[in-house]
Amino acid sequence: MKRIIDLIGLFLLLLVLSGCAPSQAWYTKVDASQAKLNEDHGVFDFSGNGNLKYSYTLLCINEKGEEKEITFGSDTYLKDGTLLALEVKPFRGVLSWEEIPITDVPYSIRKKL
Repeated sequence: MKRIIDLIGLFLLLLVLSGCAPSQAWYTKVDASQAKLNEDHGVFDFSGNGNLKYSYTLLCINEKGEEKEITFGSDTYLKDGTLLALEVKPFRGVLSWEEIPITDVPYSIRKKL
């Protein structure tokens, strides 16, 4: 019983800390061939697309030059080559994204996109 209480406490601590963690900016260029039309996942959607019409899994780069694939959703089909800035939080994933002009992308990242 004590073990279960300890696990619940640890889970709650991680949940609180993930809400306190700062978000990070990631940048990407849309590859329209990566768009997937989503099916309805019901009330709980753990796919990363936020239960939106389209899902994208794209290679993203942060200001430190780190690269990783990030999945996010969109209600609209994104045009090929569009530059995006994503706000990402640990454990929660993508909080928001927006289309940006090339001048808003840090220079070190422009070369990689």
